[in-house]
Amino acid sequence: MNKIIKKNQSGFTLIEVLIGMTVFAIGILAVAAMQISAIKGNSFASGLTEAATIAQNKMEELMVMDYNDANLNDIDGDGTGQDGDNDGIDDTGNNFGLRDPLLPPPLPAPPFPTADYQLTSGIYTINWNIAVNVPGANTKTIGIVVTWVENGVTKQVAVNSIKAPM
Repeated sequence: MNKIIKKNQSGFTLIEVLIGMTVFAIGILAVAAMQISAIKGNSFASGLTEAATIAQNKMEELMVMDYNDANLNDIDGDGTGQDGDNDGIDDTGNNFGLRDPLLPPPLPAPPFPTADYQLTSGIYTINWNIAVNVPGANTKTIGIVVTWVENGVTKQVAVNSIKAPM
């Protein structure tokens, strides 16, 4: 009987195939984790963009109002008369009430500050505050804070502008 012996056998062994499949599986898991991270980042960016657009739209709406419009009054008084020495700095240390409600914590001691005005649009809460005669006489500083909750975490966008009488 003649035995035929091949010296250079071609093909892969079972060990080589298993190692290749393991490397491939680790690579696919890394790509999947990267995709999940990208989706979360895009979701946050979308929320941030929408909140910034809402804040800017509200600011434009308030800026075209008459200087004496009722929606431009400091109804809780936390932005009026807070600069006794006229140095442009809130003497109470509260930023003329423009960041009410203050987020993130720590909140000041009770009673907690509230916004002069508030409305809700979908998942977004729009707060705006007015500081009269800030930073100078015959001006109103408008502070808008848009908040929303994403994955159990409160997010916010703030926009400030100064309005003078026409």
